[in-house]
Amino acid sequence: MHHLPTLYLNRTRSMTMTRKGPSPLVTSLLVTALILSSQLAPRAEAMCDASRLLPCLPAFSSPYVQPTAECCGRLKEQQPCLCDFMKDPRYRKYVDSPRAKEILQTCQIPYPRC
Repeated sequence: MHHLPTLYLNRTRSMTMTRKGPSPLVTSLLVTALILSSQLAPRAEAMCDASRLLPCLPAFSSPYVQPTAECCGRLKEQQPCLCDFMKDPRYRKYVDSPRAKEILQTCQIPYPRC
């Protein structure tokens, strides 16, 4: 870690530059911030949640139902996960289908290349 130089006045009133490490308070605040940010950061595996796509079920189930704004928002949220959903037999029939391509196009989401 690089330390910024700090100016000090010596007894003859001339300025000298010395290096001083961060105070213990600053160090502890930085460590606390790093710990909290690592705990709050979303993990990729936690982000993929097929149940978040439930608002899209009517659109996936019927060619006559258009995806809602909520559905499109959820699809955009889960977009990084679509390839994983296509590999899962439980969701493949929904996500890897001609209807899914139509829905993604309506929501202006590119169809994934897996």
